[in-house]
Amino acid sequence: MPMEKLYTQTIGQPVVTEHGHVVGRVFDMIINPDTGKIVAFVLGPTGQKIVSPIDVLAWNSALIINDEESILEPDDIQIVSKIIEKNIHIRGTKVFTKSGEYMGKVGDIAFNTKTFMLTVLLIGKSFLGFYYDKKNVAHKDIIQITVEKIIIKDPLRLTPVKAKKLSPKLSTDAATSA
Repeated sequence: MPMEKLYTQTIGQPVVTEHGHVVGRVFDMIINPDTGKIVAFVLGPTGQKIVSPIDVLAWNSALIINDEESILEPDDIQIVSKIIEKNIHIRGTKVFTKSGEYMGKVGDIAFNTKTFMLTVLLIGKSFLGFYYDKKNVAHKDIIQITVEKIIIKDPLRLTPVKAKKLSPKLSTDAATSA
């Protein structure tokens, strides 16, 4: 059964080979803004090495990869280089409806741990670092992701998203990062 994992739950997780050797920690994720799929996990602390999802054996309390040869340079995967050049970040980005209504900022992102697809944006408005008016937006309701903003369907057309175990702790750094 596929499981969902939040961006904030993944950042800082150990990256371990299938033989148990710790090779780093997840520093960031590179997400294709056109598809919502993770194209690379960025390793910390320097953020200059990546792991392709194709080399991930499991994604639970750690990111389990085949071996050290799974660790690549960002330039080794063409799509990763192109996305880095676009400089599009989803977390902390302002979200607007198609008709222009401001909905809040992305505080967290949920992913399917088997397909590496974005499943839900957890958004909210913030005041003095506290989130209110929180909403979950299904991936299929995202119209476009750009450098400046994310455009979603108008509220009456949004797909209801079950809360499941996604109780976001929308952090203050997302509120101030965009």
